Amino acid sequence: MSIVGNSFKRELGKNAGKMVSNMIFGDKHSTPYRRVHNAAPPAPKPSKAQLEHEANLVRIQAEKEMQMKMLKEQKKQHKAELDLQEKIFKEQQDKEQKEFLEKYILELQEEIRTALNYNTDSPSLENVNYLISILETKKWANKLDVGTKSLEKNKNRLENELSDIYLLKLNECLDVLSDSLNEMKKKYYLDTLQKFEKRKSEGLYGVIGANVGALAKKAFNHLRGSKKEKAIAENTEANVENNEEVIASSVFFDLNEDNRISDTLASIWERYSNSVDKDIISRRPIFSADGVKDSILYVGINPSYEPADDEVFLKSDDEKSLLYGSLYQRDDAPDYFKSLESFSDSIEKGYSHTNLLYARENDRDMLLQTNSDFIREQLELTYETIVKIQPVAIFFFGTITRDLIFGADRWVHPDTEKDGHFILNGTNIPVFFTEDIAFLQDADKAKLAESVRLAL
Repeated sequence: MSIVGNSFKRELGKNAGKMVSNMIFGDKHSTPYRRVHNAAPPAPKPSKAQLEHEANLVRIQAEKEMQMKMLKEQKKQHKAELDLQEKIFKEQQDKEQKEFLEKYILELQEEIRTALNYNTDSPSLENVNYLISILETKKWANKLDVGTKSLEKNKNRLENELSDIYLLKLNECLDVLSDSLNEMKKKYYLDTLQKFEKRKSEGLYGVIGANVGALAKKAFNHLRGSKKEKAIAENTEANVENNEEVIASSVFFDLNEDNRISDTLASIWERYSNSVDKDIISRRPIFSADGVKDSILYVGINPSYEPADDEVFLKSDDEKSLLYGSLYQRDDAPDYFKSLESFSDSIEKGYSHTNLLYARENDRDMLLQTNSDFIREQLELTYETIVKIQPVAIFFFGTITRDLIFGADRWVHPDTEKDGHFILNGTNIPVFFTEDIAFLQDADKAKLAESVRLAL
């Protein structure tokens, strides 16, 4: 048989076998059939240039990461070197500062001893001018609690003490010479004295200081002083002569009745104990405990901080606040409060005094930048107190107090302005925004007093 015939028989037998196998065993032994046209085409092999490009990218990324790591390490090392240099410099600076302060404090102590011995028994204008020239170079520190360094605190205290002594000596000299001076010289020296008093107030102004605290104890212990008792007695005698009803009641009333202020302050201080600067919140607040009937109310911003106040001022029942009584009509009141009383007398009224805030802090900007709700709740308490006092007029001293309460959504609406004054919201009480009356010129005081009379 030919070769073609044999191949045909083999192919026929093979296909017949596959058919029989498929009939008996099914697909298990079937010959696989592939659809070549459905298979994905093989990926083309990358070219040599592509491979070299990818290798370059990997190498560049590795070099970049290495450079970043080196730069980071260099920066860290550089910072460590700068920190070490800064530490060495600061230690040297602190050492030099300490040596300077120690030497300066010794000089201050010696100057204080000299100033205390300065004789003012028979002063001349030369003595007065000498004291003025010294006071021109002096100042009052406005942060007695700067930092935590005792040397810095001690320096500030001694500077203040020295300035106080020279100011006291100047007062003594002018008291002796006053009667011998003509009106022009008298005015010049009194204006100069007021300038230094104002400088002191701007440096230490917190409305009340340790000397006021000491007097506050006297005011409470002596039932408001002999002048008040005399005034009441005279009033009683006049009423008897006129067959009128005798009313021997004091001109004062308790602003902290039933611990209204002290309890509220304790609650505020507790509420913000963790959200207000620890130096501020750890200090006892200070408030005025006396109101004067039918009075003019003078309002400052807040008490200054003086550590000694905790020993000098009266304490509230819970001992969490400090308080002071009115110095109205007291012979031993400080000159500052006497000047307020004098102005009030010119309008035939008494005076009361308080602050917008109760927190003790010399840095007012820092205080006002603390928790806003802490400030707001103090202001709300003060507004309640003002309504309780029911003053005939209110004087708010300084731009800070004005900024806190002046505005369409605040205590004093700008639209209420009339004849140089405003009206306290919710009341008919006239409000005046001024610089501290104690340091105004006489002409300015007279003009302001006339405005108050018109408002009343």
